[in-house]
Amino acid sequence: MRKSDIFQIIMGTLIFISSLVLAIVYHYNRFYTLLLLGMFLILNSLYKIITKKELLNKLNFFKTYIVFFLFGIFGDLIFGIYVTKLWSYPSYSLINFIWLYIFIYPFGGYVMLYTFKLLEHLFFLNENLMVAKEENEKYKFISKVLSIVGCLGIFLSLISEMNYKSFISYGFFVLTCFGLLSWGTLNLVKFNIFSKYKRHPLKFTFIILLVSYVQGFLHEYPNTFVYEWLYHQNFPFSDITLLDIQVLVLFLGWLALAVIPYMMYELAVAITKNNLKKFLQKLKSN
Repeated sequence: MRKSDIFQIIMGTLIFISSLVLAIVYHYNRFYTLLLLGMFLILNSLYKIITKKELLNKLNFFKTYIVFFLFGIFGDLIFGIYVTKLWSYPSYSLINFIWLYIFIYPFGGYVMLYTFKLLEHLFFLNENLMVAKEENEKYKFISKVLSIVGCLGIFLSLISEMNYKSFISYGFFVLTCFGLLSWGTLNLVKFNIFSKYKRHPLKFTFIILLVSYVQGFLHEYPNTFVYEWLYHQNFPFSDITLLDIQVLVLFLGWLALAVIPYMMYELAVAITKNNLKKFLQKLKSN
């Protein structure tokens, strides 16, 4: 155990507590940067102390950062704000939006990833579970189906006149992301979230729920005092809340925010020079 890791945990804890005080007591509507920074310092050091290794080397950190950044642009800015108008950042200026995508979204992804991987280690689920070729092809087929259904669902829901079409189309967007990330990973390596879930369904379900709802509460509750981000009324059951947090945001939205960063990490780590070259050659041959 290095002194630097202990120092990081202490600093992270102080920053995290400060962010809560600023949001809850002083109603500071830029608390979220400090909250993420504090949690990242704590989780990064805890992971190194408990597992005695780094989760991400410099290359994988950079690759994962790029994937998280792109998801912020497409999932938040383009689809969440402009297409579906499900939420907004009412007090943000241009510089705040730039900061949102270069820091907040990537480090939010790291916080979710480190929480997930730390629990995996504690529950002895940290192994790479290679699967047989037949099983791998089955998972790839399922992933393709999810991607196709998701894309069709986005299109049909957006052109329809149904109630809550924005909420439904974003659900299909998440399904599309899940399918594409899974399919991409399985074309590079012969394991992913499917193989881990099949081997340990109860433990994996528990981890997903624990990451989703603990992190969801830690992120959403302080925001109810300042509304750094604001959910609009185009959510179904938007008047049903738990501690002023919309129940669908907490119990559905954060499920996606637990699983998607994990799958992005899987894909980013799977992308090596040789694997990517083989993958591109396979796409050309098809």
